[in-house]
Amino acid sequence: MQGWPKISSVDRDGAQAVWQLLQHADDDLAFQAFCLKLMKALPEGEIMPYAIAYMENRVRKSQGRLQLYGTQYTYEGDKVINYPIQDSKNLAKRRAEMGLKPYEEEVAEVMKKTPQV
Repeated sequence: MQGWPKISSVDRDGAQAVWQLLQHADDDLAFQAFCLKLMKALPEGEIMPYAIAYMENRVRKSQGRLQLYGTQYTYEGDKVINYPIQDSKNLAKRRAEMGLKPYEEEVAEVMKKTPQV
């Protein structure tokens, strides 16, 4: 197999598992960035679009760049802080294109899960 694993090769569960491993490989930004390029090269239907969105933001955050999809958070005490977002007026459109729920819904869900300090 060459490139990023396709859904047609590893099914959705396999694709999800591989993506989750990459998502948390923060100690190797170069590897994450390389894999993001492989993910983006796949034809439509062979990768879950949200996986690209989350990985794009993860790489951008690690590079000190603004995120595009509003998926990366940190905690300060009992508050959820979203890393800065580029072109926030078009955020809803970008999120919809990647199959992500509206930003406000995601933030509300994250707030419910915020650890109490």
